[in-house]
Amino acid sequence: MLKVNRTLRELCLSRCRIKNEGANTIAEELKDNEKIVTLDMSYNSISKEGVIAICHMLKKNKALLNLNIEGNHIFDEGVSFICGALKVNKTLRNLYVGKSMITNNGVGFLIKAIRSNKVLEGLYAPYNSATYRPEEPVNGIGKDISELLKANKTLKILDVTENPIESKSMEDISKALKENATISKLYLGSTRIDDRGITFISEALKEHRSLTALSVRSNSIVSQGGKALGEMLKANKTIITLDVGDNLVGDEGMRVICEALKVNATLKNLGVSRVGMTKEGAGNLAQALRVNRKLVYLDLGKNLIGDEGVGLICEKLKTNNELLAIVLSNTDLRDDAAIHIGEMLKSNKKLTRLNLIDNKIGDKGAEAIGEALKSNRTLAELNLMRNAIGDSGMIFLAQVLKINTVLEYLHISHYKISSKATKIIDGILKEVKK
Repeated sequence: MLKVNRTLRELCLSRCRIKNEGANTIAEELKDNEKIVTLDMSYNSISKEGVIAICHMLKKNKALLNLNIEGNHIFDEGVSFICGALKVNKTLRNLYVGKSMITNNGVGFLIKAIRSNKVLEGLYAPYNSATYRPEEPVNGIGKDISELLKANKTLKILDVTENPIESKSMEDISKALKENATISKLYLGSTRIDDRGITFISEALKEHRSLTALSVRSNSIVSQGGKALGEMLKANKTIITLDVGDNLVGDEGMRVICEALKVNATLKNLGVSRVGMTKEGAGNLAQALRVNRKLVYLDLGKNLIGDEGVGLICEKLKTNNELLAIVLSNTDLRDDAAIHIGEMLKSNKKLTRLNLIDNKIGDKGAEAIGEALKSNRTLAELNLMRNAIGDSGMIFLAQVLKINTVLEYLHISHYKISSKATKIIDGILKEVKK
């Protein structure tokens, strides 16, 4: 059927249990297909035989632009066949091979193979390192990455999340970044970067002109590294998205990042979840939000900023007309924080998404937020899962839906409320549906 197809452009077979037999059949059909540009065969238990068939297809196919084979049993042996196919194929733009039981050496082989490739724009190989153990010495891919960035002039996206990079190579990667003018998104989460490594990277990015997204989450970056990132943001004019989450940069590192937010005119998305921020850091962030007019997404989850810290932030958000989404999950919030949030929602005219998962907000706090929703005309999604709301708070929130016509998603699962309250809420929801 696919051999004679004249219309189908995308074929998604993810999680269809096609295994090697199905992969062989699809690959044979696509060898001469001239229409399909996207093929997704992720999570199908495809192993060596199926990978070989896919690679034979890649050597002949002249139309496919995007290939997703992540979540299969590729191993390093399968990588060798993929590398051979990439030397021949002249059309593939994006390759997804994450979670494929490939070792760090295998990812390194793949990076070497695309060094001279003139067409591939995105390599996504996260969550591999099949044999890696945190306590073992790092046989990393840093040298391979630096050589790739020096030689390749077409790759725009590189995702090597959770593939260890040896510390001694960070300076070489930094130098390569200074020479590279094409890379736009770089995902280096869980690669064992420390303060020294991120300082090298930050220095290179001060004058970089193509990178728009950088993730260094879940590394070993602490306060000095946080300061280095902050200094980089003061100078950089291209980065739109930065994720520093799960690095203990603390209030001191955040202080410099917040200083940068006052002058940076390009950053729109900032992830600083679980960075060890307290109410002191929240105060610095609040001052930055008073001035910043670019940030649209802010993730503060898993920082113990508490009621007082969120109060400082909410005070500035009353007049902030740029931020669209804020994550405050697991930030030790109680009813007082919810009251601050309610007051903010009465004045704020821009926020569309608010995440308050895993806090300790009770009935009083739920009612304060619900009261604000009666007049708020912008919030489209509110997540209150796993708080401490009881019968009265849940009923109040349900009643608000009779008045509020803007809220599209209200997440209030994982609560044990009485059967009586459940019946009342069901009745309210039936009225709302009418």
